[in-house]
Amino acid sequence: MADDDNDDQGVVFVSTGGTEGLDHVEAKVADTKELLKANASKALVHALSDPPVNFCQVAKDLARDAVLDCMNAIKDDDIDKQIAELSLEEQDMLLKYIYRGFAIGEGAASWLKWHAKIVERNGIGAIVRVLTQGKKAV
Repeated sequence: MADDDNDDQGVVFVSTGGTEGLDHVEAKVADTKELLKANASKALVHALSDPPVNFCQVAKDLARDAVLDCMNAIKDDDIDKQIAELSLEEQDMLLKYIYRGFAIGEGAASWLKWHAKIVERNGIGAIVRVLTQGKKAV
């Protein structure tokens, strides 16, 4: 049975315990790392696809780390371009991962730049969408 834990930002993280989806996420992370060697933009899009919504916390953390690694590989000057290439759904998913990144603390200054660019592009609605999509939490 899933437990719903609300964090300070109002994003709901569903923890199922166990190892649900771990093999799937580990394979996806390996693919993302390979893509990251050649193209950080493609790696980010791949990392954002098929989020581990109903998977165990370990799988969710691995997916989060993969997304954050991709973000860190993209130069600050390229953030706007990268966000422009993402669909609205991908931008919302990225924002969810940014909030997850804030929770671990390291790299928050970099992720604030991404957050600001997403909000600049989509307005406050981006934040509202993410905070109200608890059932689709990562």
